[in-house]
Amino acid sequence: MSRLGVDTGALTIAELLEQHAGTRGRETAFTFLNSRGEEEESVTFVELYEAAGRYAAGLRDQGLAKGSRVLVVYPSNLDFIRAFLGVLLAGMVAVPAMVPRANEGTSRLTRIAANAQAGGILISDQALLRIGQIDSEVALQIDGLRVQPAEAPLTPASWMRDADVGSAPAFLQYTSGSTGAPKGVIVTHGNLMDNQRVIAEAFGHDTTSTVVVGWLPMYHDMGLIGNVLQPLFLGRPCILMSPMDFMMRPIRWLRAIERYGATTSGGPNFAYELAVQKIPEQEAASIDLSSWELAFNGAEPVRAATMARFARHFRHAGFSAASFYPCYGLAECTLFVTGGASGSGAHYLCDDALHPVAADADTATLPQQRSVALGTTRRDNIVRIVDTKHGTVCPAGAVGEIWVAGPSVAHGYWNEATVSDAVFGKRLPDLPDRLFHRTGDLGFQNDDGQLFVVGRLKDVVIIRGVNYYAEDLEAVASGEPCALAGNRAAAFSIDGASGERLILLIEAPKKGATEEEKRVAVESISGAINERFGITPSVVAVVRYGALPITTSGKIRRTQCKADYVALVASEPADAPSFTQ
Repeated sequence: MSRLGVDTGALTIAELLEQHAGTRGRETAFTFLNSRGEEEESVTFVELYEAAGRYAAGLRDQGLAKGSRVLVVYPSNLDFIRAFLGVLLAGMVAVPAMVPRANEGTSRLTRIAANAQAGGILISDQALLRIGQIDSEVALQIDGLRVQPAEAPLTPASWMRDADVGSAPAFLQYTSGSTGAPKGVIVTHGNLMDNQRVIAEAFGHDTTSTVVVGWLPMYHDMGLIGNVLQPLFLGRPCILMSPMDFMMRPIRWLRAIERYGATTSGGPNFAYELAVQKIPEQEAASIDLSSWELAFNGAEPVRAATMARFARHFRHAGFSAASFYPCYGLAECTLFVTGGASGSGAHYLCDDALHPVAADADTATLPQQRSVALGTTRRDNIVRIVDTKHGTVCPAGAVGEIWVAGPSVAHGYWNEATVSDAVFGKRLPDLPDRLFHRTGDLGFQNDDGQLFVVGRLKDVVIIRGVNYYAEDLEAVASGEPCALAGNRAAAFSIDGASGERLILLIEAPKKGATEEEKRVAVESISGAINERFGITPSVVAVVRYGALPITTSGKIRRTQCKADYVALVASEPADAPSFTQ
């Protein structure tokens, strides 16, 4: 037994589930809330194990061999968890996939199915009906691969205790496609168990008091590994809700934290911003958030100003700024890579010193999000900042590409050998025995090894030979006090007659904005960019709310934004002035 009380002899999540069914049997594992915040359904550990066993038996009855890839296409509810765990119990490879939205088509789902060479699909009736409404031909193909759970569960399998199981794939996590087509990250059982131990250690979790509340999509790595598998790893209860229910009314999230005395919850930076925007101060003060010990913030640029606003907005609700936990991770490293010390709060770098993000901070004077400390690695995982031009490790404070090595690093991309070779299995002179993953992210470390992320290699905007990070430009645009404050923005450059031109797109408010408000906002944002960076955007365009394409974790898909923009204004003069749309 580890200090966390977790049986480290377990080699897989499936084996842990079997153990919990025996030791924690009738304790509640997961509770799912409806849109009113009421308990729609709950499942105990033994019920979960038996339900997953029926899915596993159905897969085996279908004649699928061990190692077969199985798509899991369910809404983010308890059936998704049952089906996903059923695939693992059967010794097969789960492929979580989002149920297509009506306006998105089925191309992403079909690409994933083809790339994974899926032998079967676990899908809900509701999801299949929606796909049929979008594309009846795809629905027929899916129905031909559909597998139903069996009446009797599969008995425990000996493969779960095979010494070589650690290197076998557990599931394929298809990336959200912020920099290209989705690719299936091969997450092994060993990767998964190591990252669960890393998260538990970094977050200060235990097997007696940790309670998790979550709303993140379960097909995405943060929702699946952080909100579903981490409490399962610990054998602790987890309370979940639909992502849409959170988006519509963020107070549902905070009310669940209050009701269940949650100790851990979080999400991308936008979640905290949305809560501040949509929950009036009077209503905020009526909530009790004093149980909330760890509020993780990751998956997109972490903003000091957002955390300061949230801490101030909910200070009368008992929320402590010391609960903030900025962190860094990515699917290619299973999930978690770096984070700080739990309970120490968020810190930003200014004048070569770290300062705490506090509720009384002046958000107007806080530096950009690139200055937020994202912590250090845990256990046997390490980070290096690399000068890719020379293949050497950068000194403290110097910006380079973030490389990660360790047992949490995945084994490449499924069916993508060329791409995998380019970014996995790299070596450095100072650590020739370690294999590194090139993240494509740019960052630096201070003298204490704290990581700071400043952007992506492909998202560097070069104007007159000077590098600017897209996240910094977007943060200034979104932070400018005007009718567009807090809205999503996308920055990129395109070739012009006189060199690279900076293009900045920003979404209008959900309820719209007048033409005069747009005009004033464009002038204000353009002036702020010039004052902060010494450059003037060639175009600041206001687009409709929701027009900017984003990934499943809420990141801006800048490559797609650029392509959409170029197609839209192909008939415009090369040196078109700023405009609104």
